[in-house]
Parts: sequence; structure tokens; C-alpha cells
Amino acid sequence: MSQVTFDTILENKVKFGKYQYIAFSILALVDLTDGVELLTMSVLMPILQTEWKISDTTIEITTSSFYLGMFAGAIITGRIADMYGRKRTIILACFFQFAVSLWFSFINSEISLIILRFLYGVCYGFSLPITISHIAEISTKDLRGKIIICMNFCVSIGKIYGLFLIYICLNDFHSGNWRLMMIISAFTSLIVAIGNWYYLKESPRYYIASGLINEGVETLDYIGNTNNPDYVNIDCDEVKGLILYQRQEFNLDDKSNYKALFRPEMIGITLRLWAIWFALIFIEFGQYAILPFIISSGGAGFGTYLFAILGELPSIFFSLYVVDKENFGRKNTLTYCLILVSLLNLIIYFCKDTLLGFNVFCERFLMKCCFSMLIPLTSEVYPTLYRVIGYGWASGCGRVAGFLSPFILFKLYRFDTFSPFLAFLVICLIATYSSHTLPYDTIGLHLDEKREKLFTSSDKIEINRRFSGFIIDKQVELSEVKK
Repeated sequence: MSQVTFDTILENKVKFGKYQYIAFSILALVDLTDGVELLTMSVLMPILQTEWKISDTTIEITTSSFYLGMFAGAIITGRIADMYGRKRTIILACFFQFAVSLWFSFINSEISLIILRFLYGVCYGFSLPITISHIAEISTKDLRGKIIICMNFCVSIGKIYGLFLIYICLNDFHSGNWRLMMIISAFTSLIVAIGNWYYLKESPRYYIASGLINEGVETLDYIGNTNNPDYVNIDCDEVKGLILYQRQEFNLDDKSNYKALFRPEMIGITLRLWAIWFALIFIEFGQYAILPFIISSGGAGFGTYLFAILGELPSIFFSLYVVDKENFGRKNTLTYCLILVSLLNLIIYFCKDTLLGFNVFCERFLMKCCFSMLIPLTSEVYPTLYRVIGYGWASGCGRVAGFLSPFILFKLYRFDTFSPFLAFLVICLIATYSSHTLPYDTIGLHLDEKREKLFTSSDKIEINRRFSGFIIDKQVELSEVKK
């Protein structure tokens, strides 16, 4: 008989079905909301500069406060989500995001603008690592990469929705009813919080990894019954197998442990992922900060900006095709796309306004492909007990780049309008090397997959004790039902 693991039960018995689709629909709204807010806030800065006569220095500080907040949120979320679970953390993040977004529509001073930009950055950095980790932990191996790509793609859908709000509420890059725009954009966060509260369960993989076998089995059975009316609940032998699996694969000392990221077997991966996240976020959010100014300085309007952002949309088809394809996968595709992004930044610098919209369109396509590979790679390479911490710190390192980018890019912009693209080129080459030298890809691997360990006699005694406890709990539950 083959060893029972979480993945064998998930893939062969529980399977991917109705519950995962409901979970995706709810969690994807978090990413969609982040896309909306990301775009609306980026176009808000030129308007406020005109309306409030904000200085260039204040623009830099305000923009950087958002990225500093994202860094704070990204490193906090791992500690909370890996200690207290995914579901409660997501609900907390969504209510906080709703409050901050709604509050944003009532600001009337530069100080309140800076504070709220920081707080919304905390929301943004806080929420994304949890949703990706949660959906990864309940997805089967064959669909995990694709479902994470679709989740991340919802950020782009959110940007399109954000563009729709911009067209409705704003006149141009310098005027419009931006307060109404912020109010409308706030309500998707509330919908996500309510949906999480009523419909989603905690990640069963998180329960099992944390040693909460009863809770993990109950959640797996709930998902299985939701997916299939003929589902047969997990039996005693499978429970014992899950206890063996938990004892073999997980060390509870790793739970929410930052130091685990720097163990000899992980430090090379960690540092390379940090370098890639730093470079991609520097380019991604650097473009959000600087593009409205570059486009408007050349006399173009929303149309050019819209066309450039639309470059992200077709990336999903390419990403879904290559993510699990041999010779491509996460690692190789990421490296290839980074090489092309480097080349495009060089082309944009020399071509300047000529074909700017088309060139940025192509770069946005490739950048989205990069994130579509990097996000599953980062979420899959770290074990469950410190997955959100690993993801959060990697993305948090990128947020540091976002914090630094306005101070660097606006100075370059004032010196030479298109010189920011040279900075993008240099940092992208560093990311390309880091991606190329990653030791392995996660394509075809189960989460938490590693070499088997031998059990000691004390392990076996502990397993039998915990298995007996599980049976007693079930007998108590049965007796209460009979009463």
C-alpha cells in the first residue's frame, strides 16, 4: 500500500471541484480589488498635484509611502497567516482594506494623503500572499500552476475595471471626481470579507501541517462532500496515514519561523527570489508612478495609457500554455521573459515617443508573464508552515524597490524623460541572472515534497497516541449526535 499523504487524499479522493471554484471566485476578488486600487491611485497623483498644488518632493514621499506600506504589510502577513490561519487573516485584511479605501475619499490634506497611502499599501502587501497561498494549498498538482496564474490575472482584470472607473469619474490626468471613484472602488473588499466569512473554510493543508489532524480531516471531508455527493469520508487508516505524513514532513518549530528561510538548503533560493521580486516590482510599480507623467508630457492621453495596460490581458493564454510545459515551466519561462523585457527597455529608451504605446504594451505583456511564473514558483518552493512568510518576505523585498523607485525615477525623469528605462534595463539583467541560476523548478512537484525520513520509536508512540485521540474525539461527537 502506498503511503497516505495530504496530496494523495486531495488528488485521488477529495479532488478539484465545486468548492475550489467557489474559493477561487471569492479569493480572486481580492486580487481584482488590488488591481483597481493600484491603477486608480496611480492616476490620482497627477490630479492631486494639479488640484492641491503639491510639490514634486511631496509626490515622491506620497508615492513611496504606498510602497513602504506594502513592505510592512507583506512581512506582517506571513507571521499572522502562518500562526493563526489563512481564513481569519484574509477577513481581517479585507475589512481593513474596505475601511481605508472608503476613508481615502474624504481626505483633504497632504498629511492625510501620505498616511492613507501608507495604510493602503499595508492592505495591498498584506492580502496578496495569503490568497495565493490559500488557493495553492487546496489545488491539485496538475491544476495548481494554472489556477495561481488565473488568480494573478485577476489583478489585470481589476486594472481594466479601474480604467472603466477612471473614464466614468475623471476628465483627464488633471481633473475629475476622484472622490466618487475611490468610494465605488472600496466595496469589492467588503464583498470578499463577507464571502470568506460565510463560504470558505480554513486551508486543510495548513491544519494538517500544524498538527491539527481533526480539523484538517473535517475540512477535507467538507470539501469532498461539496465536490461530490457520493464522497466517502476519510477512514481510520487514512487518518493514521495523515498523522504519519505530518510527523514525517513537518517540524512545528518551523511554523512562522523567519530563520527557516536562511537554512543552508533555502538561503540560495531565498536570496535569488528576493532579487527577482526586487527587480520586477521596481519596474512594475516604477512604470505606474512615471508613465502618466511621461505620456502626458508627450501630449498623449488616456488612450495610450489604456493601450499600454491592455498588454497584460493576452499574457494569460501564453502563461497557461507554458507553466506546466516541459522545457518551459516556471523557471525557464521567467528567464526568457526577463531577457526580452531587458531588450524592450533598451528599445524604448532609444525610440522614445515613437511607438511608445506599442512598446510598453509588449513590455506589460512580458512583465505579466514574469509575474505569472514567479508567483507560483515562490508559493510552491516554501513549505506550508512558513509558506506565507517566505512569499511575504520575497514580495516584501520587492516593495522596498517600490519604495525606492519614485526617488530614483523622478530624478532621472527630470534629467532625461526616458532615462528611467535605462534603470529598468540594468536591474532587469540582475533578475535574469538570478532566475537562470535558481537550482530547480517546481513544475510537477507536490507542495512540501521532500525526501522521506525514518521514524524513531518515539515518533511511532506519538503517532499512536494522536491517532487514539482522534478516535476518542470522533466517539464523543457521535455520542453527542445520538443524544
